[in-house]
Amino acid sequence: MTDPSELPLAETIFTDADVDPPAKRDRIVILGRRTAGKTVYLSVLYEKYWKSLDGLTMKAVSGQVHGDCVRVVEGLHRGNWPAATLETQHCDLEIEYKGQRHLLVALDYAGELFHRAFVQDIIETPETKELVRHIDAAAAVILLIDAASATGSDVDAAIDDDFGMTQAVTRIRNWPGGKRIPVALAFTKADENRHIIAREGGLEKFVKKRFPALARTLQRAALFQVSAVRSRVADDGSRIPRTGFCPENIEAPLLYCLRQIDLHRELDRQESFNRSRKVWLEQQQRQDANRERRYGRRIALIIVSMFVVAACVVALVWAYKS
Repeated sequence: MTDPSELPLAETIFTDADVDPPAKRDRIVILGRRTAGKTVYLSVLYEKYWKSLDGLTMKAVSGQVHGDCVRVVEGLHRGNWPAATLETQHCDLEIEYKGQRHLLVALDYAGELFHRAFVQDIIETPETKELVRHIDAAAAVILLIDAASATGSDVDAAIDDDFGMTQAVTRIRNWPGGKRIPVALAFTKADENRHIIAREGGLEKFVKKRFPALARTLQRAALFQVSAVRSRVADDGSRIPRTGFCPENIEAPLLYCLRQIDLHRELDRQESFNRSRKVWLEQQQRQDANRERRYGRRIALIIVSMFVVAACVVALVWAYKS
């Protein structure tokens, strides 16, 4: 069995020098617009790690979520895509990694919800509030984008993936502790879209050219190409899943997020230890300084007493001689 810690992380990492302390956050959030492949990606990822014995394992929080994921994968193996999302649903998965448990949340929502929340700025509805609430509680974020949306004729898709994603990331970065939130930018359907990214000279150049505002806002993100299934062209010209497909790199964005969370947790522990040690050292220094002052006063009193005694002795000797 492959050890997840040995898998590659990312092709590129944007970095910045911000080291603000992280806020209290408790989940990894998967975010993406319609047709980005959230349902397929998450179902195939779950199917793989539900069956895993060690290293990285997943368990659905509810039986319904487990059944939905299993049925999606079974349909894919039969050459059928899952039905389009018609209503907002939760998909909560419990992850165990290196003895630690994490919550993975994918809010599977109708296509227009992302547009309303992050393009039209309509967050008064219960659905959009729920979406935003998850983002504000994110300890890490996986952004799923279909690279074809940047070069295709669907203007709304391009707007959602460009402006909408940028708005979502802006909220993440501007929220307390958001500067240190790890973000994995995963381009789905790698088997179909690899040539699109290759024409631009690779992932980094593709992102900077096609999503400059998103790259600028992210400041720090890991870039991935992933493929949950491999598709083929059917007789009617549509693309359908290949039977016996093999996922490609689907665990890498999640592993990146988990490792970054572990790293930040260790840094927080070290910072907390350093702060405690600093307070202890300052207390010790104050105690030492107080002891030195008391010791100094005692020495001074002894010296003064010795001078007084000596003066008295001299006076007595002088008086006796006189």
